[in-house]
Order: sequence, then C-alpha cells, then structure tokens
Amino acid sequence: MAQADPQQGKLVTIATFHNPHEGHIALGALRAEGIPSWLLGEHHPAVALHLSIAVGARLVTLEGGAARGTTILEEAAKADGWEACPSCGSTAIRRRRRLSIIFALFFLFGVSTPYTPHTRQRSCYDCGHKWRFVPIP
Repeated sequence: MAQADPQQGKLVTIATFHNPHEGHIALGALRAEGIPSWLLGEHHPAVALHLSIAVGARLVTLEGGAARGTTILEEAAKADGWEACPSCGSTAIRRRRRLSIIFALFFLFGVSTPYTPHTRQRSCYDCGHKWRFVPIP
C-alpha cells in the first residue's frame, strides 16, 4: 500500500461512493494511472449498513493529483456509459420503481407475474433530482 508523503500536500476527497465496490473500481483506475489514492470508510457497510448511505466510502488523493484524478474519473464515466444525474453529474443514481395499477391488481388477486414492470424513472442519491431516463439509440 502506498504511503502519503507529508511534503506532497494534504489528502483531498475527490469522490464519494455509497457502494464500496464502485469505490474500488475507481481506486483501481486512479492507481493504474499512477495517482496515489486511498479509499476511506470502505468497511462501514460491514459494521453498520446505514453508515454506508450516510457517510459512504471516500476516495481521497493527494492535493496535487486531485484535478487529474477527477478528470480521469469523469472520462471513465463517459467512456463506460455510466448513467449520470443531469443536475449534478453524480453516478450515484437509482431506478425508481412505480407499482402500476395492472401489476397491483395481479398481485392483489394472487396472480404471479414473471417480472416487475420496467421503469425509466431515475433519482439521484446525492442531490435528490428526479428525471425520466431516455435511452440514446
């Protein structure tokens, strides 16, 4: 594990993840580019699940590499086609499921359905923005 040199500057948070697995993917991308970085708080879900939502796993790097690290993460998000919030640009989004009337009636009368209805409703964990996803052809 790389050690921080105090002469290189202080640690700066460049991203926060609700899921530590996503944090490790971003950490690997930064380390592959030679940027010393660390993931803090990655074990919160193992101790208390509510802490992963409240605090999250923080991806930190030295102050000198923060701008380059942010650029690398933004380029990776665009290249991989990660869905991002149109309001704040965060990739911490969720698909909102609405229970349709037909599905509710099937469920009410005990008729099983093989799948839940697909929805294009999205919401952002970070800013709370809600929008309708329109796939790009």
